[in-house]
Formats: sequence, structure tokens, C-alpha cells
Amino acid sequence: MVALLLALAACDTSGGGSGGSGGGGGGGGPSTTVTVKQLGNGSSLVYYRVGSGNWQFLTLSGGQGTFTATGDYEVAARCDDGNILYLFKASPSYQNQVIFACGDVSINPSCYLSHFLS
Repeated sequence: MVALLLALAACDTSGGGSGGSGGGGGGGGPSTTVTVKQLGNGSSLVYYRVGSGNWQFLTLSGGQGTFTATGDYEVAARCDDGNILYLFKASPSYQNQVIFACGDVSINPSCYLSHFLS
């Protein structure tokens, strides 16, 4: 599923999302900006936390939002349609981008195939 979402992000897709704001939490090490992207036109709620910090609401503008992480982080994204919940946990040095899909996701089939066949 993650590979599919990463492939879709490389293609020209439309994004959507709903509001909130960014912030930081616990952890250690250098600060890294983590980007959260929503593919599709469905509405969603997105929260994140860094380290063992408190969960914070993340604003998506144009289907994208960012926050700063200094250590391991978690992202929880809930799609309103179908009540789908995505949970992500990573370190910024391993992955500084989180991609999920809600609602209809339009992709170019040739882009999808070329990404997986190359």
C-alpha cells in the first residue's frame, strides 16, 4: 500500500484536505520538516506527534501540510468517507514524507505502470 501511495505521489494527482495547524513535540537530534500529503478529493482529519509528545492537529492546505520533527514521529489520518484510518510511524532520517489517499484518486495508468515496470 505504501509503495502504491508513493508511486501515486510521483504522478500528477489532485489533492484535498481539511484544516488545522503544525507544531513540534519530543525527541532529539536535528530538526527536519516532515511533509504530509493527501491524494484524492475526500475530507480527512490529520494528527501527528513527535516522540512521546501530545497529538496535534495538522492543517492541510491544497492537500498538504508540514510539521517539524526532531526524532521519531507518528501521523494518524482519518478519511471521513468510509471511516478509513491510516497510521504511520517513522523517523525523519528514514522518511520525511507521509502520503495517504481519501476519496476518489485519479491517476494516469501509464504513469502508474511505468513506475512499477521500470
